[in-house]
Amino acid sequence: MTANSFISVSLSPPVVLISVMQGRTLRVIEDTGRFAVNVLPACAKDLSNHFAGKPVPGFAPRFDDVDGPPKVSGSMAYFDCAVDRLMVVNDHTLILGDVNACTHSDAQPLIFFSSQYHDLYLQDRPPANDLPNNDARP
Repeated sequence: MTANSFISVSLSPPVVLISVMQGRTLRVIEDTGRFAVNVLPACAKDLSNHFAGKPVPGFAPRFDDVDGPPKVSGSMAYFDCAVDRLMVVNDHTLILGDVNACTHSDAQPLIFFSSQYHDLYLQDRPPANDLPNNDARP
């Protein structure tokens, strides 16, 4: 299952928020009081599609053996979380989770924005005074 949204809420103590639709995954999170967030690397589009409900024929995800919620093999980051609170907002449920454990690597993340996959390019930004002035009139 893919979350509609994932954000960091607090660094100290570490707290994250996910937004999920009603369904089997939400019921498991409610029943267990735990969830995991697996951040996928840029090379994992098939894996992302699989968990978004668009399985690739013959593809089967692998999981690492961990004491806690499932950890997808090859994830660039993993957050093991305990549910703090849930809030139903229209057709989604917002879940705040206390981060119990986190692992990460320096891999490039898989980015899905505006219904497409994108690459993350890091480049120097121009100084603020060199940015175009949106209020300028021709």
